[in-house]
Amino acid sequence: MDGLRISDPNGGCQPTPLQELLLRAALLDGEAAFQAWRQWYGENGMERLDHGSFRLLPLLYWNLHRQAVQHPIMGILKGIHRRAWVENRLLARRLAPALETIHGAGIPTLLLKGASLGRLHYADVGLRPMNDLDVLVPEGRTMETIRLLHDHGWRQTAQGNFRMRESDLSFRHSLQFFNTEGLEIDLHWHALYLACFEGADEVFWRDSIPMEFEGISTRTLCPTDQLIHACAHGLMWCEIPPVRWAADAVAVMRSSEIDWPRLTSLTEQMRLVLPVQEGLRYLAESLDVGVPAAAWDGFAELEISRSEILDYQRLQNPMQLQSPLDTFRAVYGRYRRNARARSPLARLGEFVRFLQFHWQVENTWQVWLAAFHWASLRLRRMA
Repeated sequence: MDGLRISDPNGGCQPTPLQELLLRAALLDGEAAFQAWRQWYGENGMERLDHGSFRLLPLLYWNLHRQAVQHPIMGILKGIHRRAWVENRLLARRLAPALETIHGAGIPTLLLKGASLGRLHYADVGLRPMNDLDVLVPEGRTMETIRLLHDHGWRQTAQGNFRMRESDLSFRHSLQFFNTEGLEIDLHWHALYLACFEGADEVFWRDSIPMEFEGISTRTLCPTDQLIHACAHGLMWCEIPPVRWAADAVAVMRSSEIDWPRLTSLTEQMRLVLPVQEGLRYLAESLDVGVPAAAWDGFAELEISRSEILDYQRLQNPMQLQSPLDTFRAVYGRYRRNARARSPLARLGEFVRFLQFHWQVENTWQVWLAAFHWASLRLRRMA
């Protein structure tokens, strides 16, 4: 990274024009890739890097190198790719004992994101930089896994006053853990941020495929579910510009056969039609990825509720810029998507519990103080 300046991430939902040029240079073939590369570099792309774009540089090097591009910057890009390969290999070796510990307790695992994508869908593990290990465990074994990690020296990254119970597992999809060596594990009990309802992951487990991670037998999502996962996480506002999802999706589509009827069926079942459909539309229109007509026909037949539309629209904006009312609606919408309680009274109690989680307070009465403090801050920001 010497000589490269990484700018502060601006955040957003869609890749910026400069990021899109980088994606095209890193993913397309022939003249389309060359033209995107020349334009991106000509607009000082190497001097205007954000964190999301920097993570694409190994893939940029690989794509330009295989197409015999000659340029003085190729030496730097080659070094970035080599460093990513070495760091990924070392990280995997250092994280493998934690996965072995979970397996030793008889808990099944399913790897998500970089740990599986780099091994199964990219040309080599250095093309998909990673900085942690994303591990999915069965929902019913979550609390046991959390205790196991604590017993082996792992601690939660964000340790608030809220103490999670098994009944709270629909409030979030994962927890981050770190150890004294600075290693990180992202423990998932749900694969998707937007699908944390009870039983949401049964279909992922049922149709998962085997893989090996540092000699450890584990599992990962089947290719169709990998594509859903990439798109569903892609088009949400994020502080780090969300560009890598597009590269992940393209890697999956190029390396594997996609079951399009399954994709449309699952997105409807999990209320993910809009993010997945819009993700595929972006890939088709901006990155020249072929999506069969039957897939678009399948999406056209699906019914999308107004609440799904509103939820999706709210995910496009940073919450800190929304009004107090819109923010509350977004928070309630997040709760409502995954609510377990059925009766109105039970839902009210569960929502209060969700607010305890959201504001990280220990007792119910503190929710009202937190709500007053939160509303005051919002109003001052809007003044």
